[in-house]
Amino acid sequence: QMWQLRKTAIEQFNGLRRELFDTAWRLADEYDFPDEYRLTEKQIAQYNKILMDNDEIRKHERLYSIKDKFKAYPPFWYYIGNTAKRISESDDETVNENEKADFALKARGYFEEFFKLNKYNILREDQIAASGSLEYAEILLKDDNPDKAKISECIDKARALCGNAFDVLQLCSVLYLKNNEADKASEILRILVNEDYNRIINAQLLSSIYVKEDNKKDYELLSKRVDRKYLY
Repeated sequence: QMWQLRKTAIEQFNGLRRELFDTAWRLADEYDFPDEYRLTEKQIAQYNKILMDNDEIRKHERLYSIKDKFKAYPPFWYYIGNTAKRISESDDETVNENEKADFALKARGYFEEFFKLNKYNILREDQIAASGSLEYAEILLKDDNPDKAKISECIDKARALCGNAFDVLQLCSVLYLKNNEADKASEILRILVNEDYNRIINAQLLSSIYVKEDNKKDYELLSKRVDRKYLY
């Protein structure tokens, strides 16, 4: 009986897989887009294997070598951008500062390609797009004269796409603070404190904003939920 259940599951999975690639073929034929836009099963398997590589430099090289095959696939550009950004921020002594700066520049280009391809995203929640927007905002914040409006737009987009992913909202709040947008940061921090997510740390951040703004009313309200000894 267990084998029959497993056999049925395998047959259903293979049926879905055949349907997926058959649909991809028919779409390519119907809309006459280049055949290289249609990913093969081997290409997808190779791509998934590369993403598991723990050596970031080798991972970047391997992703770069297949970029022509994935040029129409938005997530690819997020992951190669993420990899380049990690290298630019790493403590690896084998990578000098000039090389790190070069990888930071590459990461910016990769993320911009991702946003261009993901322009017509129809997903209400998209963790990859949210992460890409935040990582791009982090890169922009390091500019000599950062574009505050563009950075804010990126964080806003991440906030809208992340749904109720508290870890992403946490990053949004930190980046808002770095971009001197305490009002937007406090909105998120209030949510995180109420949801008991990193409650003490977020309460400290929130209370520091209230003190700076001389907002006694909200500070007192916060102190009723979090012990004053933990507040700023």
